[in-house]
Amino acid sequence: MSSSALRGRRRTSTSRRVRSAVLAAAIAVAAVAASAVGATLPAAPAAAATVAKSTVGTDFWTTFEPNVQSADLSLTISSATGTSGTVSWPDGTSSPFTTTAGTTTSVPAPQSLRDAIQASATDATVEWGVHIIAAAPVSVYGINLVPYTSDAFVAIPTNALTDRYRVLSYSTTIDSYPSRLQVVATQDGTTVTVTPKQALGARAAGVPFQVSLDQGQVYTLAGTAFGADVTGTLIESSAPVAVSSGVDCGNVGGGACDLLGQQMYGTSQWGQDFVLPRFASQSADDIVRVLADQDGTVVSRDGTEVATLAAGEFWEGTLGQTSGNAAAHITASAPVAVAQFLTSNAYGPSSVTGDPAMLLVPPTEQFLSAYTVATPATGFSWNAINVVVPTTATGSFRLDGAAVDASAFAAVDGTTYSTAQLEVAVGAHTLTADAPFGAFSYGANDYDAYAYAGGAALSPVASIAAVALDGTPTSNGVIGEQACFPVTVTDSNGDAVEGVRVDLAVTGANDGSIADSLTGADGTASVCYTPTNAGEDTVTLTAGGASTTAKTTVTAAPVATAPVITSHPVSTSVDEGATASFSVEATGDPAPTFAWERSDDEGATWTAADDTDADGDVTAAAVADSATYTIRAAKADDGAQFRAVVTNAAGTVRSDAATLSVTAVALPDPSATPTAGPTAHPSGTPSSAAAPTTDPSDGSLAYTGSDALRWAGLAAVLLLAGAALLVWKRRRRA
Repeated sequence: MSSSALRGRRRTSTSRRVRSAVLAAAIAVAAVAASAVGATLPAAPAAAATVAKSTVGTDFWTTFEPNVQSADLSLTISSATGTSGTVSWPDGTSSPFTTTAGTTTSVPAPQSLRDAIQASATDATVEWGVHIIAAAPVSVYGINLVPYTSDAFVAIPTNALTDRYRVLSYSTTIDSYPSRLQVVATQDGTTVTVTPKQALGARAAGVPFQVSLDQGQVYTLAGTAFGADVTGTLIESSAPVAVSSGVDCGNVGGGACDLLGQQMYGTSQWGQDFVLPRFASQSADDIVRVLADQDGTVVSRDGTEVATLAAGEFWEGTLGQTSGNAAAHITASAPVAVAQFLTSNAYGPSSVTGDPAMLLVPPTEQFLSAYTVATPATGFSWNAINVVVPTTATGSFRLDGAAVDASAFAAVDGTTYSTAQLEVAVGAHTLTADAPFGAFSYGANDYDAYAYAGGAALSPVASIAAVALDGTPTSNGVIGEQACFPVTVTDSNGDAVEGVRVDLAVTGANDGSIADSLTGADGTASVCYTPTNAGEDTVTLTAGGASTTAKTTVTAAPVATAPVITSHPVSTSVDEGATASFSVEATGDPAPTFAWERSDDEGATWTAADDTDADGDVTAAAVADSATYTIRAAKADDGAQFRAVVTNAAGTVRSDAATLSVTAVALPDPSATPTAGPTAHPSGTPSSAAAPTTDPSDGSLAYTGSDALRWAGLAAVLLLAGAALLVWKRRRRA
């Protein structure tokens, strides 16, 4: 940037500072959303409960980049639920913080760090590392504010950091604001090997060198010569590190410069499939950079090869789209990193002049199913969100809970995605869909612009070598019944790859059906869809750049028919103690099942009837299309009603009620006494002279007296025995 350009910008420094502060507020709102939904993953059957790594975590190591002058540096921290934590600064001080769900907490950096960073070392180990620890998962954003040039970045949690990176940046156009990279150590004694892709100061191109870092130390390297670029530089380390890159003030496509800076994804988190909707400018094309990590990487734009890259090389081009809701489809034969740049062009219907901004584009393999993004509260006259949604899921897409008109979407040739450019009002916006999709928020004002991805998973998709069917699909091949495909995902060593998304896509009778699932710790997942049409389907299962296919034949499900009762139970009368049976017959497909209900209030209320008991007094049996209920009748059952409940998949019917009538049975009275007076005897002899009778069971003489006399005699005997026992005991005591 020329001195006159800087002076021209400083004439409006106050308004620029306001816009910078507003941008910080917007990032803060987005941070709240990211902590709540940034790691949201599509619900699907999974082999194991797994959560993909993302930008949400409890432990972070990060740093800031030099700006054109001393900047206001701060961290914005948010969480889905209230929590607390501590930020530890390089000078030994710390800042405790607390968060409340749905709000953000800003933690300003001490002046000592601002001064140290602005010293702008170009090849040195410096004490710039910042450590954030939280009791519960949070999102952390770094804010770097200076009039005319400000930016923000999302920090990556320590558990998602890796030990291998290639940096993606832009070239130096002003020697005092160079292209640079920074490496933050998370552990003591970390050895970092740096291999520049091109000469950076005294560091020769292609010649690796090592630096040793302790926890919290930062190695920074910059290329101050015109055209110097840290892009493609390889970073390898003995322990996980955080890596960031950018330009202290970069010119993209001409015009004024602006701070560019992002924290990098590890090479294991790169992808091979990208859909880039154009920023809604008046007529300009967007600039794109694609960085390779492997030799011989073939890069294609919209199906046409545009470059074959060696490791560390990049292709710089455009989307090839200059108007309307259009997009480019970038694919690569091996994992790549992709950046899309805004330039100093007119954006939106009011031709607002923007400024350079850099969007690190997530691959489709790292899309999520929900985002919340935010515009600045004021200061940006035009704001928009670009979305990349599976075409078959556009009907489920919601912006702030409302469906988006189908006419807003345009299919992207050669892909299964559609894009939309959605102009939005100032404020926060929630986006959801039934399938993973991409969301990119951006806006412009006079000599100002912002752009950031709504979020991304940080799964090791680049390490995937193979996806294999693990057994046969679990399906009956019937319309309306779920068909599940078990798969195993492995790397080049045959080891399981955990926490990566496996996508299912169907062509054939159920064309366009999609689903997804995460792999568990054993690298397995079960991905399912529910067919609605009969015929043959080809199912493609994809994870990263690997895929496999399976075929399945779907048949029409048998038409279920509701039960029809052909014979109802009938009322019956039985004696007390006898058994009563009720039977019912019914048809239906599938074959129905039977249950019985009972009412003791003339049908006002019904309860389930017992179907068995230990004494065998109640039994219920069903065979084929009939059932019988049997009960041993008691007097209390008199008037009870019984009915059958007949059920199958197509419905439930109840039979007519049948009533049970129970007749009491009279029993002999054992206390009855003989009639007084003599009775005639066949021989003419008085009954008093009759011979004694005998007991027919054993031939003994039968007792013919009354029961009263019998009990009286027994009582007398017992009294005499008791008296005798009492006398005997008293004599012994004496």
